[in-house]
Amino acid sequence: WQDAATTYTWTIDLSVPTALLFDLPPDPTSATSVNIGVGGANIDRYLYQWDGGAWNGPASIAARIVTSDLPDGLHTLMVRGRNIAGTWQDEVNATTYHWTVDTLAPTAMVSGAPAPLTQLTAATLSVSGVDVVAYRYAVDGGSYGAATGIGTALVLTQLDDGPHSVSVVGVDLAGNWQPEAAASTVTWSVDTVPPVAPSTSDVAGSVDDLGVIDRELLLTFTFSPAADVTHVALQVATDDTFSNVVAGGATGINLGAATSYDYIVDPQHGPHYYARVRVRDAAGNWSPFGAASDGIDVVGGIQGKVKDTNLSNVVGATVTLMRTSDGATWPALTTDVNGDFNFAAVPIGANAYELGVSAAGYLGAHKGNVTVTVSVSTDVGVIYLVSSSADAGTISGTAVDANNGAVLSGAVIDVFDWQGDVVTSVTSQADGTFNTGTPDLLPGTYSLHINRLGYFELIVDNVAVDGDHLIGNQALCEILTEPHVRVVLLWGETPRDFDLHVVGPSDQNVTSDGTPNNRFHVYWSGHKSFNENNGNYLSGADPNGTKSTTSLVQDDTTSFGPEAINLFGYGSGYALGVNTFTVHKYSSAGTWYDFPVTMRVYDSEGMVREIPLPNGAGSYRYWQAIKINIVGPGRSNRTLSVVNSFASLNYTSKSSLNW
Repeated sequence: WQDAATTYTWTIDLSVPTALLFDLPPDPTSATSVNIGVGGANIDRYLYQWDGGAWNGPASIAARIVTSDLPDGLHTLMVRGRNIAGTWQDEVNATTYHWTVDTLAPTAMVSGAPAPLTQLTAATLSVSGVDVVAYRYAVDGGSYGAATGIGTALVLTQLDDGPHSVSVVGVDLAGNWQPEAAASTVTWSVDTVPPVAPSTSDVAGSVDDLGVIDRELLLTFTFSPAADVTHVALQVATDDTFSNVVAGGATGINLGAATSYDYIVDPQHGPHYYARVRVRDAAGNWSPFGAASDGIDVVGGIQGKVKDTNLSNVVGATVTLMRTSDGATWPALTTDVNGDFNFAAVPIGANAYELGVSAAGYLGAHKGNVTVTVSVSTDVGVIYLVSSSADAGTISGTAVDANNGAVLSGAVIDVFDWQGDVVTSVTSQADGTFNTGTPDLLPGTYSLHINRLGYFELIVDNVAVDGDHLIGNQALCEILTEPHVRVVLLWGETPRDFDLHVVGPSDQNVTSDGTPNNRFHVYWSGHKSFNENNGNYLSGADPNGTKSTTSLVQDDTTSFGPEAINLFGYGSGYALGVNTFTVHKYSSAGTWYDFPVTMRVYDSEGMVREIPLPNGAGSYRYWQAIKINIVGPGRSNRTLSVVNSFASLNYTSKSSLNW
């Protein structure tokens, strides 16, 4: 026998192999070809399938899976391995790999770019876009930098004036870069230089070369901005340093691209007005304010007549004009053959001026509280001069309450001569009377300043001393509260009786005294008070304002006055609208000019205006004095217009006095 047995051994392998793939493309990828290797334990052969097609092979494990020109889209490779025992990997458990071929470059989106023209020297841009995961950018045509994730903003600083551009290219996960030739680009320009503000010109319907307007309260300021200006802001002030701005505040009124601005003067702001502008360009740069306009003086005039105490015209008298607030003076005038004088081009102002009058053979006189309004010449009436040979004397009178007529003790009366010096001071007695006493006052013309606690000051000018002078009742107005308005009339010894009338607005149907039915008429005959709350008249005065909204509270018929009418806030208050005030010379004896006749208007802020009787009454018996237009509470909502004309009217007729 064979000493050594011949032996054969073998292995039974029932395991199912699993193919392994290597050198796989990334997912996604921009590559359109692959070169994939196949391996796995004991695998010597394999089958493979593309995108669900037929199985290829078998191929030796040494052979690689190679293909090219793969189209864009999702691809699937399935591989089944066979081990050396001849066992094949089950088809259902084939080794599978999916990936996407993407050869399309994304497009980056750039947001946050500045306006096409901006004053900003920095910019923060954001980059986004479909499939974009990172970006590179170039500034102003420079080189592109390294890739940056889209979560990181693109920040630029310290940009110079001039045009700028940022070009951005994006990349997707497949590695496709947006071509630089097709970069997403944003552009803008930086402009940090403000435009030059133009000068401002003063224009109005009647502006002369001196910048004076004397016909209206409408001022027009014009300017000519440069072509690059998109916005204009304007200030109006009462001084050329603009320390008192009355329109536009600190930054100016934004007028858009306007080239002019209309400003309506509020006389409370005074007579002088200047304007200036600043401008903005399209980049948003605001210039400083430019040069101020030359300025406009809003002016009126002052006229009057000078007479002696015998009512003869004084010819050749010298009349001086001074502004009370700052002592500014105007060239003196001389009265003409009629004793008249007329100052022109005087800046407007309420109770703002004083007049001085002197003449050979006469003692000087003074007139204060003169108001100047635009478009009219304020008539101060008659200023009386006393002969230098006149007699010394005293001034006596009675201080009374303008509302209820009560005598006022303790009122202090300071007496000023025509040069403004205090010559004596007296106090009213328990019965309200006062007398300058001894020594007698030198002959001349004096001003009385009457003060009492709780009352507005009363200044009485043009008090002539040629012997003793009784000036009668002097009515002081107590301090008022809104919306209270009072009109007071005072005069001299003759004529004995002047009557004050008012025709005012009503929202009621007022038919008992004729037309117009939307107006009431308050005066002495059975209509002393009117109640706007019910549209009824009251026959008596209502000094406390507890029954009426308008009342004739003082009605003097025995010389001096006062006549006084109140507008009250009783109930819902007086109606808004125009109140027309007329003075009727009821007495046939005496002339309008025997003694000074003065109307004064008061509100919560004090005396609004003093209105002396104007010249030119002749034989007329009615003085059409003033209109007060009330559109709301406060002085700023009340407009007082001095009419100062004379007419023949009917004091019992509402329509006649509704001029």
